[in-house]
Amino acid sequence: KQWYQRRVAITAGEKLEDMQSTLTEKIAEIGKGMESKLAEKMTEMGKGMESMVTRVDSKIEVMRSEVRLISQQKLTWQNSTYDDKLFSEYAVDGVYSLSGDLWGLNPIQHPVSGNDQRNFMMIIDLGGLFKIHTIKLWNRIDCCQENNLGVFIYADEELLGGIAESKPLYNFQANDQVYARKIYVKQSLAKNMNFREVQVFGSGPFDESEF
Repeated sequence: KQWYQRRVAITAGEKLEDMQSTLTEKIAEIGKGMESKLAEKMTEMGKGMESMVTRVDSKIEVMRSEVRLISQQKLTWQNSTYDDKLFSEYAVDGVYSLSGDLWGLNPIQHPVSGNDQRNFMMIIDLGGLFKIHTIKLWNRIDCCQENNLGVFIYADEELLGGIAESKPLYNFQANDQVYARKIYVKQSLAKNMNFREVQVFGSGPFDESEF
C-alpha cells in the first residue's frame, strides 16, 4: 500500500511537471506571437508615420513655393511719427480703402512733417528669409501724393526701384534671386513720405543653409 501511494505521488508529480512544462511552452509561444505582432504593428506605425511626415513635408514645400502676401501685420519701424498717431504699423494693417479719412477709417503711416527734414525711413521686418517677388506701395489719396517722389525701396541691400511720379499705386517686381529679411522704404529727398499700405509678396521662409 505504501509503495502504491509513493507511486501515485510520483506519477502526480510527473504529470504536474509535464503540465508546468507545457504551460511554459505555451506562454513562450504566446510571448513570441505577441512580440511578432507587436513588431509588425510597430513597423506598420513607423511606415504610417513616415508617410505622414512625407505628406506634411510636401504640403510645407507647396506652401513655401507659393507666392503670397508676407508683410501683413509684421513688425515695422519708422524713424519718426507724425503727431504720435500715424504709426508705421498702419502700412501693414491690411486697410487701404478709397476713404480719405486718414485719422479713422483709412489711416496711413506718416513721419514727422516738414520739408526741411531728411532721411525719413520705414522698415518692415518679414520675420524670416523670404524670396521677394513684388512690392506694392499704395499712395495716400486725400492729398500730397507728390510727397513720395524720391522714395527708394530696398529688399535688404538690394535696390528694387524708386518713385519718380505721383500715382495711386506703385509696383516693384524683384529679380529672380532676391532674398531678404527686411524691406526698407527710404526718402532720399528733403520731403515727407506717406503710404496707405505697403504689401510685400513672396515665398518662403527659407533657411540660409539651403543656399
